[in-house]
Amino acid sequence: MNARELNVGGSSYGAATQVNEIFHSLNQPLTSLRCSLELSLDQRRDVRQRQDFLQHALEETDRVVTLVSGLREFLEAGDRRRGAEVTELADCLKEAVEDLRPVAESRGVRLSLCCDERMKVRMGAARLRRTVFYLLERAVNAAPAGAEIAWVAEVVGKKAVITGSVSAPATSETIGKEKAERKEAGLLRLAIARRTIEAAGGKLICDPWNEGALVIRMPLAE
Repeated sequence: MNARELNVGGSSYGAATQVNEIFHSLNQPLTSLRCSLELSLDQRRDVRQRQDFLQHALEETDRVVTLVSGLREFLEAGDRRRGAEVTELADCLKEAVEDLRPVAESRGVRLSLCCDERMKVRMGAARLRRTVFYLLERAVNAAPAGAEIAWVAEVVGKKAVITGSVSAPATSETIGKEKAERKEAGLLRLAIARRTIEAAGGKLICDPWNEGALVIRMPLAE
């Protein structure tokens, strides 16, 4: 699955289309899984080859499990009944930054946060922490070494506005298997984060050309 296959950057991208794209993304790992299992049963192959096919089948099974789990999480994210709890936004933002700082530093990426302490939003703490973590994690995974990811959270009128930026655009380097898998997971989590924010009456705008650039607007709790 690539960026084109799960293009959730646009604000008009509907939930039904996102679900369809997630289901579509299951085709490739399921087909690959079946092929690997069939080859592992081929008695003309030596033991080493058959073990390699089984190992690949296990990897594809993990991808399927991840996508199915993500689909369930995506569907649950749209439950508007879970928005009764009032949560301090600043606490969740700080926690996400500190949780991801070791990963970012290991890749030569710097994180910074400037946050207004007055912001409270109507969303459960666990859901809010997960949402901001997913979005910041996606930015960290996409950022090249030497980049700085900066998040600024402030009160604008009756809304909490979070602006994310990155000092350097993502490079056009060849994407290896590990980075491709992180990108796939990031696109799915972006869909989950968007649906969670919209269920709380907010809006998420992402730059399709720069995975670290975004704007989140959420209504403040009365």
